[in-house]
Amino acid sequence: MSHGAQQPTEMDLKLAAELDRLIALSLWRLLREVPTDLGRTSASVLKQLRETGPQRVTVLATNESVAQPTMSALVQRLERRGLVTRGPDPADARANLVQITPSGVDVLHARQRDRVAWYAAQLAHLGAAEQETVMLALGLMLSALEEPVTDD
Repeated sequence: MSHGAQQPTEMDLKLAAELDRLIALSLWRLLREVPTDLGRTSASVLKQLRETGPQRVTVLATNESVAQPTMSALVQRLERRGLVTRGPDPADARANLVQITPSGVDVLHARQRDRVAWYAAQLAHLGAAEQETVMLALGLMLSALEEPVTDD
């Protein structure tokens, strides 16, 4: 919002609507034009494990808003593919921790590389000045989205 915790302005709402449109269109096209054999939840779990380290299945299930048996099945599929391993939790011998493998990290890197190549192809027709404008706008958006809105 433009003015702290005040109500959004008309411009705030227009910007938000265009951002929503951009994100929805990007996701729709990525899903259709960039092949992958890894589903959204699987990719999210791998990313979470890469960023936060080993986790219990219950934590992964909570973070992905799925039931624990659903997450257990997903982890088993990822484990069969060699993308994660399970091992004992040093804090509780009754529990297991799920950890991403180097192959899992490679899959995430490949997915990102494919998405970046797709975006680059979509933006290749822009001139240098237009690309700079887009970079500035993206920087502003990332900054706005990385900072939580406070009621100060």
